[in-house]
Amino acid sequence: MSPSWGVGHNDACEDLYFALKGLVPELYRVGDCVAPRKVDMAIHEGYIAGKRV
Repeated sequence: MSPSWGVGHNDACEDLYFALKGLVPELYRVGDCVAPRKVDMAIHEGYIAGKRV
C-alpha cells in the first residue's frame, strides 16, 4: 500500500488516518484530517485529543 498525503485545498487529508487505523492502540482525527478549516479549529481539536491521552 502506498498512500498519498498530497491533497487539494478543499479535501480532507485522511489517508494517513486510515492507513494507521487498527495498527495503533489510540488514534484521533483532528484538523484537516476531519475537514479543511482554519487553524484555530485544528489547534482546539489537537488540544482536546491531547487531553485524552
